[in-house]
Amino acid sequence: MKSIDVLMKIAEVKKSLPPEDQLQFDMIYNSQKKDPTIALILSVVLGYLGVDRFYTADYLLGAAKLVTCGGFFIWWVVDLFL
Repeated sequence: MKSIDVLMKIAEVKKSLPPEDQLQFDMIYNSQKKDPTIALILSVVLGYLGVDRFYTADYLLGAAKLVTCGGFFIWWVVDLFL
């Protein structure tokens, strides 16, 4: 699904809520978003330990990167571009 489609679906869900719940929806939605700048910094500095994957709640791949030292640094380099 494209990100534009996802944003449109989120907007539809928000409009379907009563006005008092829309503010609460915004607060919860915004608190769960991850900052891509922080993810990039974590990937560059500590990506070989999987910290970037733990930050984005991808725990299984984060643990795999931690155990393999970033996939023997190959996975770490690939993630820098992703």
